Amino acid sequence: MKDQYMVMRNVVDRLVAEYQEHGGLQIAYDFDNTVYDYHKKGHSYEKVIELIRTLSKVSGIELTVWTGTAVERYEFVAKYLTDNNIPFTRINQNPPFFKSSSPKIFYSILLDDRAGLDSAYDTCIKFLERLDEMKPLRIFEEYIELYEKFLSDPRYTPGSIAHNPRYTPGSIAHSMYTKRLEEVRKIHQLLTDNAMTPEEFAKLNSRDKWDVSKMLKGKVIWFCESCGAYHGAEPTHAGFGEVYCNDCDYLLTHRTSGGQSNPMNYTFKYN
Repeated sequence: MKDQYMVMRNVVDRLVAEYQEHGGLQIAYDFDNTVYDYHKKGHSYEKVIELIRTLSKVSGIELTVWTGTAVERYEFVAKYLTDNNIPFTRINQNPPFFKSSSPKIFYSILLDDRAGLDSAYDTCIKFLERLDEMKPLRIFEEYIELYEKFLSDPRYTPGSIAHNPRYTPGSIAHSMYTKRLEEVRKIHQLLTDNAMTPEEFAKLNSRDKWDVSKMLKGKVIWFCESCGAYHGAEPTHAGFGEVYCNDCDYLLTHRTSGGQSNPMNYTFKYN
């Protein structure tokens, strides 16, 4: 049996679990010959730098420069990183929450040309892919928080100063939010347990099917109502949130950050 963390999947799983538990990660990277061409040999380190930029956009991730360079050179390091749009949070310092007398800083993973850079790079890429796959799960977590907030509003509480009879338990508004909360909790649980079935999927509304399809790539296919084509992957995106059929170029829907809008010339099928 291999050592546990010589298996990349185990390393990625741990990063994902820590990110979910703490809402972020501490990622460290070296400076010389990792993002900076110390020996002036014409290396650009574009892939690592682009990865660092991508990681910096993920909520909760902090980036620490972990370098053995002289303290007197820190100012140059900081200026070079800033001038070249290479994000960093700190240089050779622990995050505020980590107190230790050890000279080694705290990090979840290290990108370093002398410490398995290729493996660490691939691990971070797979970590980002996993986060992308899990986005719908976070979407439904946000839905749950939203409807729980609605139902805890003082307007829904008889006897409170802000109580509004229109929102009393049993009212249309209260019943609607209660029902929706039950729906999203169920979807979230099915996704968490990896228990979504074709039968359960068929019961979802179009908006939920869209969000769930993002997480069940390979299991959910699109069906164009114009030409009858099925698409194993998501259809072609164009500008302004437009989505077209890959076969006949028929406009299937408009897709924006706010959700879907007409036309909705497609259906989903659980494959």
